[in-house]
Amino acid sequence: KNEFFDVPNELSDFMFNLLNLNNGGKEVVYNPFVKFGSLAQHDAIFEGEEIDEKAWAVAKARLCIAGIENNLTLGNPLDDYGKRYKYILSMLPYGRQGEVSLECIVSTLYEKMELGGRMVVGVPFSFLKGTDRLGIRQRLLADEALCEIYVLPEYLMKPATAVRLAVLVINKGGTNCHGYDKVRMIDFSFAKKINYEGNGAN
Repeated sequence: KNEFFDVPNELSDFMFNLLNLNNGGKEVVYNPFVKFGSLAQHDAIFEGEEIDEKAWAVAKARLCIAGIENNLTLGNPLDDYGKRYKYILSMLPYGRQGEVSLECIVSTLYEKMELGGRMVVGVPFSFLKGTDRLGIRQRLLADEALCEIYVLPEYLMKPATAVRLAVLVINKGGTNCHGYDKVRMIDFSFAKKINYEGNGAN
């Protein structure tokens, strides 16, 4: 599986729109695990880290050429410098962080959210199953933070990867969409492929 792939335009736009940014000026969006920067959009200021030097250089150049305001640094997104974010957007790694569990990654990013903040993350569909990620899933439900789950079509990331993905929408503190027992799950797995042009850095 290829850890460094471009997120398709339609998925990048879809995930960005799920953030529901305020309209009164550009917001800072924290984008950990930047990869090639394909989630970045012109309507926000992107801040984040990429641990791989080559991917970081590509993302930095790409966003600058596209005229997207950014503060992308070379570093480990799992390091906690005490800063908290209102908006977090990321396609989480599931290969190169082999020594770190996906549960740990989601937990770390959840800690980096401001109260009242919103996070939209792409994860392997397997994150929603099994007992090895039960802890963070239980916490998100107990906090009434897990808002929506979108199951993506398998073809969407091919040929870069055959891993089935889902998008989670997480609100932290007092802004839950539907309630503890009413997480909205939408299955796009049967959606047909269409040609699409987006507005991001792709």
